[in-house]
Order: sequence, then C-alpha cells, then structure tokens
Amino acid sequence: MSKLWLLIYQATANRFGLLNSKSLEETSKAEDLLSKCTALEAVCSKKDEEIVHANKVIKDLEKKIERLKFEHKLEKEELMVRMKQEVYMAKRQMESDRKSRHKQK
Repeated sequence: MSKLWLLIYQATANRFGLLNSKSLEETSKAEDLLSKCTALEAVCSKKDEEIVHANKVIKDLEKKIERLKFEHKLEKEELMVRMKQEVYMAKRQMESDRKSRHKQK
C-alpha cells in the first residue's frame, strides 16, 4: 500500500507543480496586460489633456473672433457716418460755390 500512496503523492505533487507553473504563467500574462493597460491609460490621459488645451485655444480664438467682429462693425459704422458727413459737406460746398457764382453774374 505504501507504493500506492507514493504514486498518489507523486501524482498529486505533479498536478500541483503543473498548477503552480500554470499559475505563474497566468500571473506573468496578467502583469504584462496590466503594464500595457497602464501605458494606454497614460496615453489616454495625455490625449485628454491635449484635447482640453485645444478646446481652450478654440474658445480663446472664438472670443477673439467675436471681439474682432464687434470692432469691425463699429469701424464700419464710423466709416458710414464719416462718409455721410463728407457727402453732406460736399453738397454744402457745391451749394455755396453755386451761390457765389450766381452772385458774381
């Protein structure tokens, strides 16, 4: 019977050895996957930061565009007022010139 127990013991030891080996192999794979996952998380985090920065730049540019549009509108309105003033002054000058020519005759 001791041979039988010895065989059972050896079979069990072999089984545990195989399980231990398999366990170490799976642990190694899990650590590799965890390492890759950590690296991907770092890349994603960096990309998220880049996106946040890009969105800030876009918002700043949108504000600048709105400010420039407003300034352009004001400038355009000022030019229209100046043009109307110049037209008015030119008409007044023409009337004045015509009156003075008419008086000379």
